[in-house]
Amino acid sequence: MPINYYCSIGMVGSNIEMNKNQLLEPVIENSASQPSSPVEGQMYYDTTVGDKKMYFYNGSAWVEMDGSGSGVISLTPTNGTFIDITQNATSGAITTTADLSATGTPSATKFLRGDNVWATPAGAYTKWQYQTDGGTAIDMVDGEVLNFIGGTGISLADAAASPNTLTITNSGVTSIVAGSNISISGSTGAVTISAVGDVTGIDAGDGIRIDDGGTATPEVNVQYTGTNNVVVKAANAEGTDIAAGDLIIYADSSASDAVKRGLVSDLPFAPSSVTTGVTSVGLSAPSAFTVSGSPVTGSGTLAFTGAGTTAQYVDGTGSLQTFPSIPQGDVTKVIPSTANAKLGISVDNQGGPIPEVGLSIGTLADIGVSSNLDDADEFPFLDESVTTNKKVTLRELKDYITDSQSYAVTLTSPSAGSETVTHNLGSYDVIVQLYGDTSKETIYACVDRTSTNALSITFDSSVGQDVRVLVSRVTNE
Repeated sequence: MPINYYCSIGMVGSNIEMNKNQLLEPVIENSASQPSSPVEGQMYYDTTVGDKKMYFYNGSAWVEMDGSGSGVISLTPTNGTFIDITQNATSGAITTTADLSATGTPSATKFLRGDNVWATPAGAYTKWQYQTDGGTAIDMVDGEVLNFIGGTGISLADAAASPNTLTITNSGVTSIVAGSNISISGSTGAVTISAVGDVTGIDAGDGIRIDDGGTATPEVNVQYTGTNNVVVKAANAEGTDIAAGDLIIYADSSASDAVKRGLVSDLPFAPSSVTTGVTSVGLSAPSAFTVSGSPVTGSGTLAFTGAGTTAQYVDGTGSLQTFPSIPQGDVTKVIPSTANAKLGISVDNQGGPIPEVGLSIGTLADIGVSSNLDDADEFPFLDESVTTNKKVTLRELKDYITDSQSYAVTLTSPSAGSETVTHNLGSYDVIVQLYGDTSKETIYACVDRTSTNALSITFDSSVGQDVRVLVSRVTNE
């Protein structure tokens, strides 16, 4: 019986050896254009309307296989404007070369003139440069514009004339007049401004101010933050008791001014007298603990210890409670148990929770050989979904293992194209086999493992019957 292929066979570095057997009903490659990168002896059938011929490649050209072709019959080159054409032959395998026919020597600075001569253009422009205050010279090349921009106190004006003009005008400071306590020197270029005399009339009032003798009184801010603030720079009196006559300065919101008040006598939150320290410290505790050394009136040590015994514990209220007694003795009764939905063995201690007892599997007898197993044999297992012990037959285990490692599906009379098969086996390590559901013969198609859970099966033509797809996982990776 033949092997049924519904997928192309790609030969990589190997040949199909017929061993003097027939190649039945073959079809040469159909193409509307010549195959690219041909090798000697390659063939194809040209499907272009008006051609409809078979061709073979002779190593240099495609040749018709209808008996009329033997390569290029003849080729006569004709020179064009500025172009010379040369070739190595007039028939067969022909190599044609086209070159410019210009005279002269070409280079990167020459151009082809209309008279077909390589030449350098006359009067070629290169560049000019500008610089400011003796700085770096900047190139100005063809097409660029130099823009002059006015600054503070400088205005610019240009005029297109013969010659073109640029006018720069000082439109800013024209004179400087000295005021009180200020002197000015230098009439042109750099001007020097200096202070004359000291500022006088500084006194401490509501804050600090400077009186310059004029109509305005400039204020000076007092710095209360930073490393040089007025608090840090004040005389250090840390550790000194606050006295009844001590003063404080603050901003009076009703008068929008700074005022002083007595720290002890005037402020509403000040104490009626000066307190120099804590006079007594006491400690109390729940009844489960004992406190000693309380209160401390000068100096001393407070001790905090437990008041109970090792047979007691402290409850949530801080009181002592005695641990309850736990019954002692040996287990006297073992019974099969179905309590708490557990089919197994439990120990009945006639009260309290039911302690569980395990089974020693290692001490059970071995069956010897697998043939002693029967599909009806049963095994215990724990059903995690309901936390209950159950039983399962050997046949049920075999079916579960088979279902978890394999998958089968029927493709209904697949036509040319791709079919997707989702097996959900979670691995690329699967073996795929196809057979005709009617003929029961093995079928070969293109199988791609597109993911760990899916396949793409491609048929190059219609199969004509339903196809069974069998998928088996062969590893646990």
